[in-house]
Order: sequence, then C-alpha cells, then structure tokens
Amino acid sequence: MPTLLFLHEWGFIEVLMFWLVFQLVSELALVNNEVSTGTYLMIPCIVLVMACFGYSTLIHTQKMRTPADPKKLQMIVTMWTVTYLYPLSILLQSVMFGYFTFAILF
Repeated sequence: MPTLLFLHEWGFIEVLMFWLVFQLVSELALVNNEVSTGTYLMIPCIVLVMACFGYSTLIHTQKMRTPADPKKLQMIVTMWTVTYLYPLSILLQSVMFGYFTFAILF
C-alpha cells in the first residue's frame, strides 16, 4: 500500500496509463485490414483516455474550481476533449465521429 500511495502522489500511475493508451492508439493506427476493426478496438482506448483525464483532472485542478469562474474547468475539459478526438476522427475516417466531436464545442 505505501508503494501505491507513492506512485499515486508522484503521478506515476497517470503517466503509465497515458502511455498505455498512447501505445494502444499508435498500434491501432497501423491496422490496415479494415477500418471497422480499428474503430471497434479504438472505442475502449477512447473510454480509457477519458477516464485517465478525469483522474488527472480531479487530482490536479482543486485550485481551478472556484465559485468566481465556474466555467474555467468546463472550458479546459471541452478543449482537451476536442483536441484529442479530432485527430482520432480523422484517423478513423469517421464523419459521424467528427460531427460528434464538433458538437461537443457547443
């Protein structure tokens, strides 16, 4: 348990999870058999990276959650989501996924 707390406090768990997701996405980008195969395997990666981002956000943004500007954190989450999902929609060649990502902005 002390080792797990050390890894949590110093951010090693976050780095490991983001590296795992990056590795999975880069490997799935090389799948040339069929576009749907990469799409179906990419969906768990998208869910996993959102969970990683949520974990990082809950830990490191305590000071940003002020009553004076409640939309600041929402803007950061929206911009990060769009920044992450647009390249994936282009990679997967999915028009619907691109429309969904664009709709997140509003």
